[in-house]
Amino acid sequence: MRRDLSFTAQRGRRARQRLIFATILIVILFILDALFGGPLRLALQSGAATVWKVTASARNAITGSGYFTSHRTLAQQNETLEEQLAASQSDAAAYQGLKEENDELRAFLHLASSTPGLTAPIVSSFRASPYGTFMIGAGTADGVVPGSIVMSTEDFAIGTVTSAEVHTALVTGSFASGSSIDVLIGTTAAVANGRGGGNAIAMVPREASIHENDAVVAPSLGSHQIGIVGHVDDSASSAEQTVYIQLPINLSSLRYVYIIPKP
Repeated sequence: MRRDLSFTAQRGRRARQRLIFATILIVILFILDALFGGPLRLALQSGAATVWKVTASARNAITGSGYFTSHRTLAQQNETLEEQLAASQSDAAAYQGLKEENDELRAFLHLASSTPGLTAPIVSSFRASPYGTFMIGAGTADGVVPGSIVMSTEDFAIGTVTSAEVHTALVTGSFASGSSIDVLIGTTAAVANGRGGGNAIAMVPREASIHENDAVVAPSLGSHQIGIVGHVDDSASSAEQTVYIQLPINLSSLRYVYIIPKP
C-alpha cells in the first residue's frame, strides 16, 4: 500500500515539474520575442498565411474545375432519365393492355357476323367466386335476359345468364360445381357433372368410342361446344368409362364475353 502511495506521489511531482518547465519555456519565448522585435510571431503569421493560401488555392481549383456542379447536373439528368423511363414503361404497359383488349374484341367479329348478339365486359373475377359465377357489364337494357348464352372468343359456351338487372347480369359457368348438363361426346349422349374450374365428369358405356380431345357439345346451348375430352378412364372391370371433360381456356384471364340472346 505504501509503495502505491509513493508511486502516485512521484507521478504527481513529475507532472508538476513538466508543467512548471513548459510554463517557464513559454515565458522565455515571449521575452525573447519581445526583445528581438517579434520574429516568432512573424514566423507563425507567415506560416499560417502560407497554409491559408495553399488551402484557398486547392479549394478554388476544386470548385473551379466544376466537379460539384457537374456532379449535381449529372444527378439531375439521371433523375430526369429515370422519370422518363418510368413514363415510357407505363405507356408501354398501357399500350399492351389496349392491344390485348383490342385483339380480344376483334376475335368476336366472326361470331357477330354469324350470330346476333353483343359483347359485354366481365366486371367481377371468375376465380374469386366459389360458385362458378361472374358478373358482366350488360343487362336487360341491352337485351340480356336469363337463359342467354355466354360465349368466349374461342367459340366455347362457357355459361348462361341466370339473373339480370338493368345494366348487369350474373353468369353461371357451364361446369359450375354441382351443376349438370346434357352433352354429346361425338355421337354418344351423356350427362356432364360440373366439378368447378372448367372441369366436369361424364359416364359413358364402355363400348362407346371416346378419345382425348374429342369435342363436347351441349344441345341446350345451341349445340355449341362447351369443352373437350381431357382423359378417358377405361376399367376392364366396369361397364362404363369415366370421361374427364375440360374447358381448354383460362377463365380467369377473360375480360370480355359474347352474349347470344335466349332463343
